[in-house]
Amino acid sequence: HFPQPSRSGAVVIELKNVSKRYGPLVVFDALDCRIERGERIAIVGPNGAGKSTFSRILAGIEPVDGGSRIVGYNAILSYFGQHQAEDLDPERKVLEIVDEVAPGQVRPKLRTILGSFLFHGDDVFKKVSVLSGGEKSRLALAKMLLRPANFLIMDEPTNHLDMRSKNVLLNALLEYEETIVVVSHDRAFLDPLVTKVLEFTPGCMRTFLGTVSDYLRKKDEEGQAKSGGAGTERPDTGTATGRAARQDSETPLSEKERKRLKAEHRQKLSRELKPWKEKLAAAEKEIASL
Repeated sequence: HFPQPSRSGAVVIELKNVSKRYGPLVVFDALDCRIERGERIAIVGPNGAGKSTFSRILAGIEPVDGGSRIVGYNAILSYFGQHQAEDLDPERKVLEIVDEVAPGQVRPKLRTILGSFLFHGDDVFKKVSVLSGGEKSRLALAKMLLRPANFLIMDEPTNHLDMRSKNVLLNALLEYEETIVVVSHDRAFLDPLVTKVLEFTPGCMRTFLGTVSDYLRKKDEEGQAKSGGAGTERPDTGTATGRAARQDSETPLSEKERKRLKAEHRQKLSRELKPWKEKLAAAEKEIASL
């Protein structure tokens, strides 16, 4: 349902020798990062390591103190931040919010699209001021996805979303064929979606190819090697040389493997939701009777 501009060029965005500081606090120093078309990247790490700052730098919202941010040819960015829902006009109606950004060919489908984000019937005529926090988040996400873009940057998009809403967003993103960067702590949401992980720790960024489960497995292996391999010479994965050696030894997931993971996720989700759907149907039947 969502508009996607034509693809052109391999590099979506590149950061070269970027530095960022807040007063005496140095968040990044000499950071290099290159994101290519079609990559689906998770940004993970502890709070305070610079994940949200990095996403805002990518989006062009946060200025850098040094280095350069180079946007690729024909790259069109769309950004969702943790506080995006708060910026919605409280006096506008749900349908008006999405209508102002939707391109012409999508407008006839707006109510269908809003329905996929759980705004049914007269819900589309509600004012933003009466929406719950979760409803505002869903509306802000729908607004972001309706903007024609080939590079989505999302900072904690599943905050304030219930399981059903997360599933709506995940399915929309699984159908999206362009570049995605997601900051999130939600492993269940990230695992079927991403094929590359950027780990941020204070003063360091490391790259892992694969899903979040692959990343966690590699971290466990590293931890076991460190605890049981004293005296064993290992590459310095915190240096540029170590990162390059690690990346060369890792293989990204094939399209076949990605499809398999998506199918497994849908099957697992269907199994988990089945008893809850039955309870929901029973509750709705009782409500109608009362």
